[in-house]
Amino acid sequence: MPPPPPQPPPTLPKISGDPDILLDIYTHESIQFPGMNMEKNTEYGDTKRLACLGHKAYELFATEALFSKKPLLNADVLQSEIVKYCHVNMLNEFVTHYGLRDKIRCTQETKAKLKSDLETRKIWYSYMGALYLRNGTPATKAFVTRLIDPDASADQNNGGARHSSPPPQMHGHQSGGFGGQYSSTHTPSAGGGYSGYPPPPFSAPPPPSSAPPPMPNGPPPASHYGASNGPPPASYYGASNGPPPASHYGGASTGIPANQVTLALMNQTAVQRRYQVTYTQQNHGPPHMPTWYCVCYVNGEEKGHGQGKNLKQAKEQAAQMAWASMGW
Repeated sequence: MPPPPPQPPPTLPKISGDPDILLDIYTHESIQFPGMNMEKNTEYGDTKRLACLGHKAYELFATEALFSKKPLLNADVLQSEIVKYCHVNMLNEFVTHYGLRDKIRCTQETKAKLKSDLETRKIWYSYMGALYLRNGTPATKAFVTRLIDPDASADQNNGGARHSSPPPQMHGHQSGGFGGQYSSTHTPSAGGGYSGYPPPPFSAPPPPSSAPPPMPNGPPPASHYGASNGPPPASYYGASNGPPPASHYGGASTGIPANQVTLALMNQTAVQRRYQVTYTQQNHGPPHMPTWYCVCYVNGEEKGHGQGKNLKQAKEQAAQMAWASMGW
């Protein structure tokens, strides 16, 4: 029996009961002139603040949707899918599909700039921020979940309880909707990782019939993981006792978590693997308290982005996301 056709992307929810917030997110700053009365909203401030809120809300719900996707994605695939759905190329697909860019009021000179990475992010995240603020968490989460996984169950959409049956075997991602043309297959190695079933009940062994022999003066016993005195046991990611798997981007994994990566380490690793790393940055806000936005490119392709109270913080966050994206 052939599988059912993929579900179409969900309808974009309307912002509930506030025409002023819609006017704000569809009005570009380019049409504001000196002396124009553009007072900040006392609740949400301006669209830049809305974009900050929408950025975090979207990434959280997208990550949770991918984490809850059935069959479960293994850790490597989960990480790459998170990067893919938060990448500006995917955001551009969303903005284009829902026609958000066409609704922006701006000067004629600005129209061409609306397709830039920075403007694309601002358009999408501003709408997500307004949706979260006015429609609430359940509506925003349900929309993002359906956007990421059109075949998601009602439990996933509503944040309900997980199924009580053991989770199925993990494999790669493939679905309809946005990003459905990408697929990957990762099968956990035999005996590696968490199987999803509870351990057998413990039963005490029978008492020995005689005193145990003395411990030999040999190598130390196996660790509490239960491995023999050989190679270290498989990690909780389900890897085998071999070398770390090669990344589908940039060579073998170093095993260093992304949140421990510094700018120096990122640049050193890129040079060793013959990759070119570049950054772009912008800042917004008052001069005494700006917010910095930074994008990290590897060989000219965007691999990470970040924001912070200073340039170093934003740059390091972008480098860490690029590190995870490259699989280093």
